[in-house]
Amino acid sequence: MPQPNIYTMKKTLLALLMLFSLYSSAFIEDTLKIQPNVDRYMELERITEYYLDVDRSASINKLLSNDTEVMFVGTNNQIVNSGYSKAAHWLRFTVKNNDVKHKEFALQLDNASLNEVTLYLVKNNSVVVHTSKSGVYVEQYKKEIQGNQIAFPIELNPGEVYDVYLRVTSNSFVSVPISMIDRGKYESNLLNIRFALGTFYGILLVIFIYNLLMYFSFNDRSYLYYVLYVFTFGVATTAIDGFAGEYFNFLVKITDARLDVYAALLAMMSSLLFTRRFLNIKKISKGLDFSIMFTLAVGAILFVSNALQPSWFQAVLAFTAVFYLLVIITSGFLGFEHGMRSAKFFLISHSFLLVAAVIYMLTLLDVISPSFLTLHSLHIGSALEFITLTFGIADKINSLRDENEKALNDKLQSSEKVFELNKKLEETNLILEEKVRERTEEIVKQSRELEAKNVELKELNEDKNHFIGILAHDIRSPLTGIQGFAQLLKSSRDKLSPDQLDYVNTILQCNKQISDMVNQILDLNAIEARKIKMNTQRIDLAEVLIKLIGKYKDEAGRKDISFSPLAGDATDTYADVDPNYINQILENLISNAVKYSPKNKRIFANIFDKGDKVMIEVKDEGPGISKEDQQKLFGKFQKLTAKPTGGEDSTGLGLSIVKKYVEAMNGRVWCESEEGKGSSFFIEFPKAA
Repeated sequence: MPQPNIYTMKKTLLALLMLFSLYSSAFIEDTLKIQPNVDRYMELERITEYYLDVDRSASINKLLSNDTEVMFVGTNNQIVNSGYSKAAHWLRFTVKNNDVKHKEFALQLDNASLNEVTLYLVKNNSVVVHTSKSGVYVEQYKKEIQGNQIAFPIELNPGEVYDVYLRVTSNSFVSVPISMIDRGKYESNLLNIRFALGTFYGILLVIFIYNLLMYFSFNDRSYLYYVLYVFTFGVATTAIDGFAGEYFNFLVKITDARLDVYAALLAMMSSLLFTRRFLNIKKISKGLDFSIMFTLAVGAILFVSNALQPSWFQAVLAFTAVFYLLVIITSGFLGFEHGMRSAKFFLISHSFLLVAAVIYMLTLLDVISPSFLTLHSLHIGSALEFITLTFGIADKINSLRDENEKALNDKLQSSEKVFELNKKLEETNLILEEKVRERTEEIVKQSRELEAKNVELKELNEDKNHFIGILAHDIRSPLTGIQGFAQLLKSSRDKLSPDQLDYVNTILQCNKQISDMVNQILDLNAIEARKIKMNTQRIDLAEVLIKLIGKYKDEAGRKDISFSPLAGDATDTYADVDPNYINQILENLISNAVKYSPKNKRIFANIFDKGDKVMIEVKDEGPGISKEDQQKLFGKFQKLTAKPTGGEDSTGLGLSIVKKYVEAMNGRVWCESEEGKGSSFFIEFPKAA
């Protein structure tokens, strides 16, 4: 069985398609017939066919050559509408003058934002007799009919027939409503339209200036955002109306005819900022505030990517527009629920714009028939929106003024009360001043008496220190004698009975206690009299600590107390200290640890590196120190709750002397303790240079 020829099948299919196209067009009127006394022909879509040139490569000659690749199809009485499309749209229809008079018409495209539209008038389906261009990309002087609208002149002699071809390109929304109007009526209508649009832009200008002045007066950023919103919205509408192409053609070319999208995105973002500030969204709803910030971020991304027009751009733009409307409406209702008077104006104004935007989009989609009101619904709705919002802002100002007046009245009432109180206070002050004067005289008298007593006490203190110094010095001689004779008796222990030997040891112990007490009193007296002279040297504190631990091992051993090995992380343990005083300080801390530790316990001596300081810790496992005792730990002659575990004596002066010695050498001493868990004493000195 023979196989079908593929080429033959393609030709047959193409012929069937062409036949179907001819069959379809046979049932519609294919020629616009100009009749007498008719000066306006609307909705030419019913006789219009169109061809979609995807790669913009087709020319008028190709279309007239009956190329089989070019197939015009009917519009089915609908406006040619392709949304955002980069293809070139070819439209054609036939016009014939059936009147006996010469006719002059204006062929108008009711979408002023199209990039470029080229008109070809063709006779006999083959000869181009006239070519003309218009659109936002075309300079005014190159247009046959100048202005913001896209229009071409068409002159028809009686019985004359033209095939009209239109080539349309746009980087924006492709919608091509076509109409033909008597040239005189077109120009008259154009003046009326420009006057109406001029009124609209005049309203925007007044609102812009008014709110700008309000911003400078009140320094409230909500007015600045509103001014930006009005300005950017106005720029977007100039692009839609064609005024941007008429007066700011360079801007249209710089933005690649996407000025309307750029301006609309900026208007959306400034509107969101205004809403956020005007209704105080940040305060009343964190979730809604996040939604506003998210929409702003997406708007910024779309603004940057508008020049590239990626594949996802249109979908994201549509989603963002819908989300923006939801956020705006939700903000208005939320503000209304929170009792904001200005939210009522906000909701009403945006309702105007929302209704107008729906009508405008339905007109572009040919759901609603185009007319002056529908084609300019966006202008009417936005004008009502801005006027209402301006009233809302004025109402907010009045509300603030009322609040200020109320606050002022409250202040006036308060000031009257304050005046009465001030009068009473003045009377009271006079009485108080007299009492203060009397009291001041009494205080001056007492101050002089105290000054005299202080001088007397100072002299007594100096006498006391002098007396203590003499007394302690004079006591040292007999104490030295007692020590010598007791040591002499102890050296003859073979001649002494056990009781006598105990008496001698008791004498030596008591003598030592008295001698230590005298030394401590002399040290304290010297400190208070500021007679200490520090002889600082570069001393290895670890070495001093190790020697003192060795010195007290025997004494600790008598109570079965052991010293743990020296611990810590210090490698540089040198400090500028006085060798005698550092010995006294550490000896006092170690002897106290031995004195207050029960039997069979341990004492820990540690040394740590603290950057530019060296820290020593002496820790015991004694009864600990209560919080109350810690408050008075370093005071003079303090008797604490804890008692020595071996019956040792305590003057209560040791730690007070330690504190004064440490501070005299630019150091610091403190204690950390918990009852029942032992005590830790710390001293800290700057490292030696």
